[in-house]
Amino acid sequence: MLNVTFVVPRISKDEKTVAIVKVKLTPAAVKEGYDRAKRFLPFLRDAVTKWVAETKEGKKAWADSCNEFNIGDLSMYKLDVIVQQVGVKEFIKSLKITCHIDVRRHSDWTYDTVLVDDSAFKEIKDVR
Repeated sequence: MLNVTFVVPRISKDEKTVAIVKVKLTPAAVKEGYDRAKRFLPFLRDAVTKWVAETKEGKKAWADSCNEFNIGDLSMYKLDVIVQQVGVKEFIKSLKITCHIDVRRHSDWTYDTVLVDDSAFKEIKDVR
């Protein structure tokens, strides 16, 4: 199994939102290239399209979204049930989506920002 995380941003001037998609893929899925966003998105789109076309819940979800069903909408459903309903268990063992709305981006704070202020120590000793 391979755990893969995709970060899906909303491109908008007035809202900064991202969806974090965590998926546990089977070796068969990796062989198909579904560990890459370029291959995973069409695969996911086909699965969701099948769910909408073939299930009552899917049809209702599509209508409730005003025919604009996106990753945020998908995040509100029982994803493991959908995976079973559309028959993609051979590729996906688990799927979780969390949406983070109005994400704050501070221009000076990046992933690599050091979180220790070493000037606060009078003497730093190597602990090795």
